[in-house]
Amino acid sequence: MRAAPSCHPPHSALGITVTKHWARTLDSSAGTEEGHELGHAEHVSIVAAPLEFAFDYATDYRNAPDWMFGLTRLVPMSDKVREKGAVFDTDVRIGSTPLLVEAIEWVANSAVTMKSIRGIEGQVRWTFRALPGNRTEIKTTVDYRVGFGIAGRALGALIKAMTATAIRHSDKHVRTNVETLYRQAQVA
Repeated sequence: MRAAPSCHPPHSALGITVTKHWARTLDSSAGTEEGHELGHAEHVSIVAAPLEFAFDYATDYRNAPDWMFGLTRLVPMSDKVREKGAVFDTDVRIGSTPLLVEAIEWVANSAVTMKSIRGIEGQVRWTFRALPGNRTEIKTTVDYRVGFGIAGRALGALIKAMTATAIRHSDKHVRTNVETLYRQAQVA
């Protein structure tokens, strides 16, 4: 097997970098060619709240519908809710199937990675880093993969267009919510 990737130039808007790669896998033993689109986006945000406060808010599944773009329902499907192996059903549809996601990484006050196990193939990773002055850096990384061909390209174009919007919306709302709740906690 060999891969022959090609890359489209990155798109950057308001600090969000979105790139798209096409990859073809040639299987010489079967004489077939398969392809898929790989998408990638990154964004870094600064939140005016301490690391533990920002991490606790952003990783509590009950808060996710208040800040995550397109999400109105996140339902735990296992006893685990804040650790590796936690599984959640969502109402987010990219294509025809709602996403089911699993936490494949969970490091307290550091990083969470959620991978889709139903629906479009992809994952989102959030990393958290303490900054001076009770501030927190939150880096969001989105990776996805869709099939090759007309349907795959159409879905890939839709996801690429949605990704920057989703990250901007989520960033604005998680920042606003964390900062407001932190200020309220300081007054109380």
